[in-house]
Amino acid sequence: MLVGILSTIGYSCYLFALKEGPSSVVYPIISLNCIVVLIGSLIIFKERLKKYQLIGIILTLCGIVLTKI
Repeated sequence: MLVGILSTIGYSCYLFALKEGPSSVVYPIISLNCIVVLIGSLIIFKERLKKYQLIGIILTLCGIVLTKI
């Protein structure tokens, strides 16, 4: 039930951000959700990354930076 409530709140915030801000700014920030979850799993569960996963994270962050240039 808690996950459902948090998901609803998150989705509502996303829709509000799309309404108030330009989608070219909002979407890259929202797409960082997977990176935030990954960093949380590294911190909380002490997971280890494989080389290809680390390369994927770096490429994702570089792609987001390049969309803002």
